[in-house]
Amino acid sequence: MNTIDESVTLHDQCTFHLVKGAKKIWQGMVFDGCRFEQCDFSESQFRECEFIDCQFIACDLSNTVFGMSRFQTIEFSTCQLFGVDWTLADWSGFVLTAPFSFTDCDLQQATFNGLELKSLQLINCQAREVDFREAELSGGNFEGSELSHALFVHCDLSSVNFVGTTGAYIDLKHNKIEGARFERTEAVNLLASLGIELVD
Repeated sequence: MNTIDESVTLHDQCTFHLVKGAKKIWQGMVFDGCRFEQCDFSESQFRECEFIDCQFIACDLSNTVFGMSRFQTIEFSTCQLFGVDWTLADWSGFVLTAPFSFTDCDLQQATFNGLELKSLQLINCQAREVDFREAELSGGNFEGSELSHALFVHCDLSSVNFVGTTGAYIDLKHNKIEGARFERTEAVNLLASLGIELVD
């Protein structure tokens, strides 16, 4: 379907295709087992909504606001998620691992400040200027992602996979990084935070 029925609160096992929802507002809806394909939700608002076991594929969610919305096992693939402030979602429940994963997505200038996102999957994503300050990211996988100017301050990056990432600057003095994995060429950049100069 290419519309979301606003008169219905629960959408169960629905596939939404090419929904034109830019700048629209949805309130108090539940999406359970739904699939969103090539939908435009840019600059829209999902207020107090709940997403359970959903997939977003090739959707535009740039600057979307998920005010007090909840997520459980959500996959984003090839989506535009530029500028999303994930701290505005509802994080009141107990979460063992990150409630969503991202593959081949554009997350530039997104905000995850202070969130508990253990085992976050951020695969082959554009994550320039993303704010990860004070986030719990242990056990995550950032493989192949572009991390230029991303902010890592007081983060738990224990056992995070950074293999294949580019542009990451991580201050070893202000982040927990035991067990993290880097390619040798990128690992050399970590020494810059210690004021170490390498010479040939």
